[in-house]
Amino acid sequence: MTFTPATTQLSTMLTAGDWIVGLDVPPGIYNAFPTYEETGSFSVRTACGRYIVNETLDTTDNNRGVQRVRVNLEEGQLIQLHNISSVTFERP
Repeated sequence: MTFTPATTQLSTMLTAGDWIVGLDVPPGIYNAFPTYEETGSFSVRTACGRYIVNETLDTTDNNRGVQRVRVNLEEGQLIQLHNISSVTFERP
């Protein structure tokens, strides 16, 4: 069996799933918000599993969470996006 690593490209828009800072999104300070009008889970954890951010992002009229989160992403942190199609990371 041969394993071939997936090709990755740094992006400031991530879809639902698990992502690694430095591999999928560049490190830095960002405002993170849903790309579209929707609600979903946004978390950032250290490599050891400690939560840095654990929020519900909500840009709908439901007000079940916050519209955006300011986050300092550092190399190796894990970003998890669930029940949301995509999140945009914008430099402040």
